[in-house]
Amino acid sequence: MQQWIESESDPDDTIGFLVTHPEWFHHFRPIIDLLDVHQVEVVLHGTQAEIVASRSFAEGLGWKHSLADERIGNQRRLAMLVSGHPFRLMEDWLPRQLADVNVRLMYALGKAQWNFSDWNEIYDVILCFGPYHAQRLARFSWPLVVQVGYPRYSRYFSAPPDRQELLRRLRCDAAKRTLLWLPTWKALSSIDRFAECIGALAGEYNLVIKPHPLSITTEPERIARLAALPGATVLTDLVDNGDLFCIADTVLCDYGGPAFGAVYLDRNLLLLDVAGADSDELMGPDSAELLLRQHIAAIALPDAARLRAMLADEALWAEQGAKRGWLRRRFFAPYRENAAATAAGAIRKIQRLRSERRTLARQASAVERFRQWLSG
Repeated sequence: MQQWIESESDPDDTIGFLVTHPEWFHHFRPIIDLLDVHQVEVVLHGTQAEIVASRSFAEGLGWKHSLADERIGNQRRLAMLVSGHPFRLMEDWLPRQLADVNVRLMYALGKAQWNFSDWNEIYDVILCFGPYHAQRLARFSWPLVVQVGYPRYSRYFSAPPDRQELLRRLRCDAAKRTLLWLPTWKALSSIDRFAECIGALAGEYNLVIKPHPLSITTEPERIARLAALPGATVLTDLVDNGDLFCIADTVLCDYGGPAFGAVYLDRNLLLLDVAGADSDELMGPDSAELLLRQHIAAIALPDAARLRAMLADEALWAEQGAKRGWLRRRFFAPYRENAAATAAGAIRKIQRLRSERRTLARQASAVERFRQWLSG
């Protein structure tokens, strides 16, 4: 890592967190709360609407914020930037234009073709969930990989949400069991295939649906289809998944990260299959969602009667509980409530190491200049 330790640039000591959508605050906040807030800045990038919403969220928390474009234009580099994945801006990756040291905080499991793409090489450090991802990332020669668990959900263990208050706020009937559906977006979304099937259970269960954040802004027809389901609660504002997992008796997922959140937090889980998923450009044949389907029951066809029977099958859930324990050990480092502290500690260590190395480099440079002056 000599490249970033001995950088010629002179960035400020700020630790930046790249926010391209307000949903990122749910991933970053547990970590930022454990850092010196005076050394932290949220760097905003995205559409105008996303920037406005993210700025409002940052100001509500009292966090400093800046615009990525302005930082680049003014050549105000950061000492370190934490981001979930890179974006192309002109001829280079955005994180490399913003900071000397780039840290990736993995924020979702699955979709392996995308998650383990070659762009991981732009990072100096990758904070990953656990042994499965550390193994998959081992093929990259440059970044240091550190297992930190799932920082987003540290508070779920250390300060659990008030379930009854959440049910009341979401207008759920406390006497009913709650289904939580977390569909992804684009071709892998289960909305088109399963909306009416799942919606048929809304009278028997509290049905809470949180679409993918980008579905809300780019897939209005799908959101309208969900909104038309009688009795369903469709969330289109900023709600933390940790709160939703707290109220869920069973979680319904298709592809991407939410299913692994259910495993991590030990919630009953049913998977929804979409035709052709294994050949999707984001997935690949060895994506983690396909491994998950070897152990967790999946539904291939929209059959409300079968779904109802599976939800009532206590033997299924008893067997799945043991399987979820094995999957947690496979995918996640065992930090639970300490995951955010582990990630924050890694970030502080990177910052301290870089500061120490830069100080030594400057001292060596000063000695060399003094020697040159003497010899001149």
